[in-house]
Order: sequence, then structure tokens, then C-alpha cells
Amino acid sequence: MGRIDNLTHQFWREHPECYAELFNVFFFQKRKVRIKKLTELDTKVTYAGRGHNAYRLRDNARGLLSMTDGKAVYAILAVEDSWYVDYGAAVHCAYRDALQLLAQAEELLSERKLEKDELLSGFPKHAKLMPVYGICVYWQKKRWDGTLSLLDLYNDKDARIYGNRLLNYQVTLVAPAALEDETICQLQTALREIFLYIKHSNRMEDLRRIVRSDLYGYKNLDPSIAMFINQISGSRFKLKNYVTSTGGINMCKAVDDMRQQTKEYRAKNAELRRDIRELSRSNKELNRSFKELDRNNKVLNRNNEELEREKKALVSLLESKGMSQSEINAYLMAK
Repeated sequence: MGRIDNLTHQFWREHPECYAELFNVFFFQKRKVRIKKLTELDTKVTYAGRGHNAYRLRDNARGLLSMTDGKAVYAILAVEDSWYVDYGAAVHCAYRDALQLLAQAEELLSERKLEKDELLSGFPKHAKLMPVYGICVYWQKKRWDGTLSLLDLYNDKDARIYGNRLLNYQVTLVAPAALEDETICQLQTALREIFLYIKHSNRMEDLRRIVRSDLYGYKNLDPSIAMFINQISGSRFKLKNYVTSTGGINMCKAVDDMRQQTKEYRAKNAELRRDIRELSRSNKELNRSFKELDRNNKVLNRNNEELEREKKALVSLLESKGMSQSEINAYLMAK
């Protein structure tokens, strides 16, 4: 399990009010999940398949946190482990839910003995299962471009025509970066501050405007929420530098410092780019000088070669006139 999975699991466990609100707002559109009765389900127990299937499920259950209130199972499939778009989300979520139901059926069988007329089906006649409500939370800031429906994955063009007769699964996706501010501001738990921060974290001025607003709690944020925001958004603040007198975290000051550091970083980068451009110009001038020197050397070599040829011609002429070598050398020295 990856670092981000551990981070999100810890957050949902410590803040069941956020867990409940996620479903109440983005799945049921009304208050339904009872916070006080939420208990976490053991993934290994919940997905107690047999043999190879059980192994594959545990492999698939990475990033999954399930809770129940005794009436239903609420499952969050977090795909943020490597911050990727799960292009098979509809298949993976359908598989997860089916195995959850299978686990419930197996638990029923372990609790009671089947009657005679139930043996062939292998399932109690009047048994009821808890529905599985699943949400896929996508923390990445870039746009989700994957398929959210099984029907869209079928390669038969007629699949939608006969969709009501085919197995389908519609993924409920919550991507903070894609939500409208108006929708996020309706949240009543720390999800509001978390989602707003993630959405605007790529735009410094918008983020600064958000965290400075008195409408939100960024000026004295719960330390666990501040730590979650800090890590999930990649801000990497040193939170100990922004502790308030009441023990909260002043994210407004943290963002202001980040803004100033960003300005300084950009200024240094601009200066570095100027130095690089100047060095590049100097290198070009130096290269031009080297080329000019090379051309001069070539001219000098040609002149030397010409002089050598003239010397040889002169020596031959002098020898033809009967001059000795010593006389020729003296004549050349005099020249």
C-alpha cells in the first residue's frame, strides 16, 4: 500500500464526519449515513474469497476503505496512490462490489444451516444483503479522462441499445479539482477546506484569496486537516512554523510565505536565465573569435607554403648558375 493510501485511510478513520458527508452530499444528496454508527470493515475479512480469487481481490483492494452502519456498506476506492486515472474503474468497482456481496453471502452461510429447499441454490431463501455504495475519490489536479460506465467499455456498438439487459456499473466519481466552488462551499465539514485548497492549489492568487477569506477556517485550521492538505496537495509546508496560539495551523500565513518563496524562486530563475543568456552570448563571441583565428591560421599556412615554394625555385635557379651551397645560403641570408 502506498504512502498516499496510508494518508487518506488515516484521514477517513480520524474524521468519520467527513466520510459520512462525502456520501451524504455526493451519493445520496441528503443526510443519511449515521456518523456515530460507522465502523470500519476489515478488508481481508470483507473480501474473504477462496484461493486465487481471494489473492487477486486483496491485490485489487489497494486504496480501499470500507465502513458500515449496519444497514449498508460504504466503500471508497481511492485511486490516488500514484495519482493516475483508472481507465478500468467501472470494472474494478463492479468487481469490488460483487465480491463484497459474495462475502456477505458467505457470512450468512457460516451463521446458519440451509434448509432442504435452499441447498441447490446455496443461499437462504429469505436472506437480505446490505447494499454496497461506492465512491471513487480522485485527488489529482489534472482532469479525469477515463470511462465511468461499463456500457462505455463494451466493444459492441449495440451495447447501449440493450443496456437495460446487460451488466452495467456507473462509477460515482468525486474529483475536487473538477467541482464548482458553489458545490464545495455547501460542505459543512473539513472537506470544504480540503477540496477548495486542492482545486485552487495550482493558481497561487486564487488560493491566496481563498485562504485569506473569513468564510473558511484556514486561519486556525485543525492540525490533522492541515497536515492532510499539506501532503495531499504537495505543498510541503513546515507546519510547526505556523502554529497559532490556540494550537491550530495558520494556512493563510503558510500560503503567503509560499507565495513569497515562489516570487523569490522565480526572480532567481529569471536572474539565472539572464546569466545563461549572457554566457551563451559570450560563448558565441568566443566561437566567432576562434573561427576568425582559425581562418587567419589557414591564411598564414598558405603564405608559408607559397614562400617555401618560392625559396625552392630560387635555390634551383642559383644552383643552375653554378653557385655553391655556401654561396646560396649566404645569398638567402642576405635576402
